[in-house]
Amino acid sequence: GLDKYLTHAERFADGTRRLFDGLAPDYQARLDEVFKRIAGGREVSIPRFTDGRPYASSTVRVLPPGGQIGSHCGNEASTRPAYTHLNTLVDRTDQISFFLTMQAPDAGGELVVYSLTWNDIDEAHIMNGRSRVDDLLPKARWEAYAPRAGDLLIFDGGRYFHRVSVVRGNVTRLTIGGFLMISRDGRSVHYWS
Repeated sequence: GLDKYLTHAERFADGTRRLFDGLAPDYQARLDEVFKRIAGGREVSIPRFTDGRPYASSTVRVLPPGGQIGSHCGNEASTRPAYTHLNTLVDRTDQISFFLTMQAPDAGGELVVYSLTWNDIDEAHIMNGRSRVDDLLPKARWEAYAPRAGDLLIFDGGRYFHRVSVVRGNVTRLTIGGFLMISRDGRSVHYWS
């Protein structure tokens, strides 16, 4: 539930500060800097719930050898109950994804982005708030990206279907990232995970 998530978000912020201790600026301050550069003059912030508690800035994703993330696109997330409050703050048109690679795998673990978009599918391809597009992906063009440790990727993960290929070798793929969306009034950009 959202209450449990918001409690964990506060602990995550503390843990993130410790994880990136010694860096100047720290992780969240650096995200603010980068996002302000691409926000078109808009303010950048982490959204807050009605009681003032902030959402988490990011999520750490751990993909051990053999792990992968199936095809999806970020715009589908705004159709889920967890987005009820966020949908009052953001323009649901498009969600931008970002992630920083903290540890690249030996092989695999590429971000695969397809030409298939959220607008290309209909209700028949959505079940229980999740897209099911495996029948459409073989017809789509795609590109794979293998970011190195320290690389920050920002891409239109809301509109374009994407996945993470199977991690191969002996090294776990570690990333930290989340999402950006423009506010409903168009004056600011929110980021969270």
